[in-house]
Amino acid sequence: MNSRTVIVTGASSGIGAATARALAARDYRLVLVSRTTEVTGHLANEMPNAPSGHHIPIACDVTSVDSVAAAAQVIDEQVGTPFGLVNAAGISLPQRLGGLTSDNWQRTIDTNLSGTFYVSHAVSTLMTRSDVEGSIVNIGSDLCFYGMAGYVSYCASKAGLLGLTKAMAAELAPKVRVNLLCPGPVNTPMLKAEFDLEPDPAMASQGAIDRIPLGRFAEPQEIADAICWLLEAPWATGSVVSLDGGVVGAVIGT
Repeated sequence: MNSRTVIVTGASSGIGAATARALAARDYRLVLVSRTTEVTGHLANEMPNAPSGHHIPIACDVTSVDSVAAAAQVIDEQVGTPFGLVNAAGISLPQRLGGLTSDNWQRTIDTNLSGTFYVSHAVSTLMTRSDVEGSIVNIGSDLCFYGMAGYVSYCASKAGLLGLTKAMAAELAPKVRVNLLCPGPVNTPMLKAEFDLEPDPAMASQGAIDRIPLGRFAEPQEIADAICWLLEAPWATGSVVSLDGGVVGAVIGT
């Protein structure tokens, strides 16, 4: 019998929190990973417990190998072998190339790319030690496929997830499946914070909507539902799934 435990990083808000709620509704037991447990502790308490046990909030800095190793040890001790991992932890620090600082670059790469690697490495080690089927979903972006001014570090970090996902899928098959979901703009606090950096946030937001063929931002729940599907899809590994309202098709098609 497969484990019913799924680890979600970046679980304190946005796509990560929506994914946690969607998985809890499907009777999965959640390990909620974020920098602190202030928010995820409340989230764990608000969701109904799974048949296999209560949800567990864990404080972890995904950019730190030591912090990830400590979190993996707690997971091993408290829940054993997990079935799934959703790497939803991510940041966006928009900055034009001429003013792009090494700190901005490193923080973005450390969180979005290296953090995904560190957590995947630790969790896949737990998965592969037993006969339990495992599944990992990494969260990319429509910016995996095209460039955007002001997003050099973000584009680089998310494009790196393409190679990471495919290589891990090849290496971990057939026991662990690894896939990449690439959302377009999603109505999250992170997206709002990006628009708030603009001189006219409302105009910047509308400009982004105007570039989406479906004419609106995605809601976190829509992305979460797709993550749940991809996590459970038995014939998918090394797959790159776009869920962007038609943005990539429109950009690449021009």
